[in-house]
Amino acid sequence: MGYKLQKLFDDPNFAVGSIGCDTGLMINPQNDVVDYMIIEYPGRFEVYLNLFDYEDPSIPNVLVKGKSKSLEVAKSIAVRKLNKEAYGI
Repeated sequence: MGYKLQKLFDDPNFAVGSIGCDTGLMINPQNDVVDYMIIEYPGRFEVYLNLFDYEDPSIPNVLVKGKSKSLEVAKSIAVRKLNKEAYGI
C-alpha cells in the first residue's frame, strides 16, 4: 500500500499557500513511531500524523489530519483521530 504521508506530495495542490512547515518523528503512548508534519497557513494549521512500519505488518497504515486556527487544537484533533483509527480508543 505504501507510505501515505509521502503520497500527499504527489498532489500538485498539496500545501499550496503554506507559510511554514515542520516535520519529524515522535513516539506515542503505545510505543509506536509516528511521523508528523505540521503545515502552517495564514490563519490555520494542519497537522498530519502517519503510523506505518514497513517491517511490522501488524502496525496499521494510518494517516490522519487535524486542522484548526490553533496549533494545539489541530494537534489534539490529529491525535484523537489516530487513537480512534489505529487503536480503537
